[in-house]
Amino acid sequence: ALTRPRGRPSLHTRATRTGFLHPSQAGNTSIADTMQLTTRRLLLREFSPSDVMTLSVYQATPSYREHDAARADAETIVGQAILWSEEQPRWNYQLAIAESETSLAIGAIGLRGMHHALGEAEFGCELDPAYWGRGYAREAAVTLLGFGFRVLKLRRVIAVCAIANSRVHHLLESLGFTREPNPSGSAAVRFTLANSEAAESGNG
Repeated sequence: ALTRPRGRPSLHTRATRTGFLHPSQAGNTSIADTMQLTTRRLLLREFSPSDVMTLSVYQATPSYREHDAARADAETIVGQAILWSEEQPRWNYQLAIAESETSLAIGAIGLRGMHHALGEAEFGCELDPAYWGRGYAREAAVTLLGFGFRVLKLRRVIAVCAIANSRVHHLLESLGFTREPNPSGSAAVRFTLANSEAAESGNG
C-alpha cells in the first residue's frame, strides 16, 4: 500500500452538501456537488462510514500486510476521507474504489495536496488482494490522475511506497511515474509524474 492518512477523526460528522474546489479554483468554478468518477468497470466515490468494515477485512489479510509495516486502521482512513470531502477549498481527494455493479468498496485511491506546493499532490492507492491481477488498480489510477491533471490542473504528482513493494513500483512505472534516486538506508522510494501539458506550456 502507498502512504495513508494520519490521525483519528470522527466518522459521524458529515455535511449534507459539499462543493469540490481545488485551492487554485477557489472562488471560481465548483467541480461537482457529489464527487464520483466512473471507469469501464469501477466507480470512484466518496467514502461512507459503512465502508469501514469492508476495508478492515481485506487489510487484515496476510497478502495486504506484507508491505504494510504499520497496522492499518480502516476507521482512520475512512474518517479522514469524509472530513476531507467537506473542506472548502478542497485540498484532498481520498476516494473508495468500488465495483460499478455493487458499489462495494474494494480499495482506496487518493490525490492529497496538503503539505505540498500549490499544483502538486501525493498519489496513493490500495486494493483488496482478492482483486489483484485484474487491472483494477491501473484502471482507477488512470482515471484519478486524469482528473488531477485535467480538472485540478496539477503540475506534478508524487508517490511514496515501500522499497520492497515491486508490485506498486511496476504499477507506478506503467503509469509513467519516474523513480527518484533512493537515499542510502531508506525503506521507502519516491516516484514523480509531471503533467506533460503543463511542462510543454512552460508551467511545469
